[in-house]
Formats: sequence, C-alpha cells, structure tokens
Amino acid sequence: MIDEEIARAVFEAFNRGDREAQKRLTSKDVEIVPLRAALEGNAFHGHDGLDQFWEASEESWSEISADVRRVEGGSEAVFVLARLRGRGRQTGAAVEMELGCTVSVRDGEATRVAVYTDIAEARGAAGIED
Repeated sequence: MIDEEIARAVFEAFNRGDREAQKRLTSKDVEIVPLRAALEGNAFHGHDGLDQFWEASEESWSEISADVRRVEGGSEAVFVLARLRGRGRQTGAAVEMELGCTVSVRDGEATRVAVYTDIAEARGAAGIED
C-alpha cells in the first residue's frame, strides 16, 4: 500500500470500530494524538496505547466518525482532511467539525497519527506548503 492508502485505511478502520485492523496498519510503537489528547497535551503510545485510546473514545463518545474528505501526501507525512461527527456520551451533545490530521508512515505502517483543530497547522506539519 502507498502511504496515502494506509492513511485512509487507518481512518476507515476507526470508523468501523475495528481495533485489530488499526493494529495491523500501525507500528508497534505508534503514537496517537487524538483531538482530546492534542488539547490536553498528551498522546497514546504503542498498541497498548491504541487500546487506551479506544477505551477513552468509548467513555467520551456514544457515537463518533471521522469522514475523510481529502488525502494528500506531504514531504513529512500524509495530510488528511476529515469531518468529525460525534455525540458526547454524558451530555448527548452533537459535535461536527473539520479537522486536519497527519499520518506518518514508515515501512508500510503508520507510526504517528495526529489530529489538529487548525487545518493550516496540520498541512504545515505534513510538509505541505500553500
């Protein structure tokens, strides 16, 4: 798979709730920086961290998806523009917003997936100049 296909597949596995597919697509030392972690300044590491990410997501969201709008290879990572749709588990509040994401790929595996609320910042982190 080319890097852009791997990035898209990571998001498709997330949307299906397929943890095992995400593990197959990611390196054993993967770093996951989802929206909440990005805001709080922390991340999840490795396949154990991927499990922790899923558990945190299930605690926070009763439903969630990240629909891929565009995938673009950059010099540093793959840029993914996605529309996040979700419903908070405790509040029931609906959330919908565009996010910029980066997926770093090495040797056919995603090594880092990061979410940014600032799309321009995500494009810059991927090494894409406007």
